[in-house]
Amino acid sequence: MDALDRLLRMLEAHGDLLATTRATDLAEGTLPAIGEALYAHALAMRGILHQVETQRLGEAHGPQGRVGETRAIYTAGPLRAVA
Repeated sequence: MDALDRLLRMLEAHGDLLATTRATDLAEGTLPAIGEALYAHALAMRGILHQVETQRLGEAHGPQGRVGETRAIYTAGPLRAVA
C-alpha cells in the first residue's frame, strides 16, 4: 500500500504541474521527461495491482464467516423478600 500511495502521489504531482504550467514556461525537454515519469509510475502501479490480483488466498480452515463464542451461563440465587 505504501508503494501504491507513493506512486499515486507522484502521478498527482506531475499532473498538477502539467495542469498549472504553460508549455512555454517549461524548459526544453521537460514535457517529455514528465511524460516518461508519468508512464513509468503508471506501469509500476499496474505491476503492483497485477501482483495483488494474481495472489491466491489459501484454503480457509474451520467455520467460515462465523464468530464462535461460548454460551453464557447465568446463575441466580434464590430471591429474598425485602421488608
